[in-house]
Amino acid sequence: MMKKNHLKNAGKTALSAALAVTMATSMFSISAVAAEDVGSVAVLADSSLDQSSNYPPTYTEGLYTVDQLKTMLAEKIEKYKNLWEEKGGLTYWKNNRSVQTSQDYYEKAILYLEEGNSTAMTFSWRCYQMDTALKTLNSDANIHTEATKAIYALNEEMASLNSINYTTDSWNAYADMVNEAMTKANGSGTSEERLQQYVEEIKELKAALVEIDQQLIQLKALVEECEAITYDNYTRESWQALGAAIMYANEELDKSEVTIDDAVFEELYGNLQGAKEGLTPAATSGAEYGILDYWQGKTYETNQKVRGGKLYVSGEKILGNGYTELTITWINDGTNPETGGLFHNRYTANEEYSLRPFTESDWEEDDEWWIDLSGSLFNDQTVEDPMLTEEDYDGCTKTVIVPTGTTVELELHSWGNTGAGTHSTARTYSMGTYYTKSMDYSELDAAIEQANELLTNSDTYTPASMEALKSMLDQAVNVRSTAQDQSELDQALAQLNDAIAGITERADKQELQEAVDAAEKIDQSGYTEESVEDLKNALTEANRVLDDPNASEEDVKAALDQLTKAVNALSVLPDRPADEEKPADQGDQENTEDQVDTSAAAMAGSYAFALVAGGIALGGIRKRQRSEKK
Repeated sequence: MMKKNHLKNAGKTALSAALAVTMATSMFSISAVAAEDVGSVAVLADSSLDQSSNYPPTYTEGLYTVDQLKTMLAEKIEKYKNLWEEKGGLTYWKNNRSVQTSQDYYEKAILYLEEGNSTAMTFSWRCYQMDTALKTLNSDANIHTEATKAIYALNEEMASLNSINYTTDSWNAYADMVNEAMTKANGSGTSEERLQQYVEEIKELKAALVEIDQQLIQLKALVEECEAITYDNYTRESWQALGAAIMYANEELDKSEVTIDDAVFEELYGNLQGAKEGLTPAATSGAEYGILDYWQGKTYETNQKVRGGKLYVSGEKILGNGYTELTITWINDGTNPETGGLFHNRYTANEEYSLRPFTESDWEEDDEWWIDLSGSLFNDQTVEDPMLTEEDYDGCTKTVIVPTGTTVELELHSWGNTGAGTHSTARTYSMGTYYTKSMDYSELDAAIEQANELLTNSDTYTPASMEALKSMLDQAVNVRSTAQDQSELDQALAQLNDAIAGITERADKQELQEAVDAAEKIDQSGYTEESVEDLKNALTEANRVLDDPNASEEDVKAALDQLTKAVNALSVLPDRPADEEKPADQGDQENTEDQVDTSAAAMAGSYAFALVAGGIALGGIRKRQRSEKK
């Protein structure tokens, strides 16, 4: 089905063994060719090419000098080149593995001869390989016959066709026959008569290709596009959704129908397109990635020991002390980990779909199997409790403590099963990767430390701002120990920083106190009721500010300004009517003036908060009094 761009934990012994078993079914045999050892200590200083470490057969040490070998190699290269051109290259020879290897030897020999600075041992290998290449060209097994030429031509014809235009069955029959014929044509031992039969059979199968309608062509094209997608850390859910959509589309295509119902097409195509567009890159923390080397692109026989289930992180709790508690859940429900659904058992009688749960016989004779959590940031940690009970086989939940920010590989391990007294190969089932959430506490910790320092000097600041800071500090400390996401830490940090920025120093009230003391000594009986009322209001506000421990500098300044303005605005009462005035001699008048001046002087002396403003006000009073006397 879909391909993954890397093998997970390939270095582990158990997994390597499992991969070797998996790969064995798809490897093909290649005839052995003589191979040289590289990395010789006898390398010329100015050679940029690999040097050999032993001599090949028939070229023993000391038999030829370097110059003799270079001359011989040049002759062999020329002979090979002339023979290739004379016969017409790949129109004469088959393009099989042996001929391809000969071409590699030829090109390598040219490279070494042009460089010219290799050892006698290395040039001996180049000569030996050119001898092999010439033998290959002179072997009848590698030379085209009329039948093999026809098969090659039919293979090229198939390559020019697009499989999506035909039913699956008709195309597979045609393609399988071409591939089988090519295998026989590239080998030896197949008679010319049999090869000619292949030619006729291929032609018949090509003529029998069944074209399908445009909707099926569109569906097949989208399936091929989706199957070519390389896994790139998508979320398990979105990757499985794509796998399931591909599986259901292939199920319809495998029917080899010529047409498809419009509603079925719309559903399958829409689901497939939606799953393709819905592939979601997993977050870098708090997210689980697939997928699952063991199950990818596989088809299954009924008796194959391919099993499925769900192994995943079902809970994550950050403990706030640098560690995280993970809850690991195993469900032995037999689902295909790649698609989250049924296994498609191709090559069975009905190509049925089924669940494939694990059984006790799939594990070691001691019934021991376990979950392994391999993390890149900590030593391998294994949930070592053997799962022996039937309940555990069907499903279980385990908890494990890992460092916060750890990458966890979810794997099932077993030693295989026993049969006829022998152990089968150990297996490691990779079930995905979980990236625990990363938490950065550094900025919040620094803010908490700063807040604690400010609280130790609380007398410097207003009680209200200290109370607000203490409240935000307590909240931040609580979030620090309980947060399950970085956003919670960031929000607590922002709120604590706001509280720190909002602390207010206690205001200096000395000047306001002096002003209030002076204003309260003013004899209010000599002024108009309205101006006296303004003074009383200003004094009330000033005293309120003096009594308020949370008053700011702005509050003090405003009260002082209001009080100054009220004092300066005091308005003297007018004199009584003239017929009610008692006559007074000059001496009495002078005494009256002296009393006014003495009172004003006393006020000015005590009203130190606004000497200039007070002086103007009192001076104004004196001026009005003197003017009226005149």
